[in-house]
Amino acid sequence: MEIMSNKERVDVYWNINKKCFSVKSCKTGKVILHTDKISLEDAKFVVRQSGRERVLREKQKNVHAFV
Repeated sequence: MEIMSNKERVDVYWNINKKCFSVKSCKTGKVILHTDKISLEDAKFVVRQSGRERVLREKQKNVHAFV
């Protein structure tokens, strides 16, 4: 198991293609880890309204919600 800094801010979402969690760095915007399990502190759930509207309009899934 890979341990990351407790102060590192990340976005976590379920990757439907890889069937695991993708962890994206808020600093770089790049995926830094794929994992089956993750533990988070002070987590906030976010749904981007514009992304949700795009899903409804285009009828195609995209990542618009994350922790």
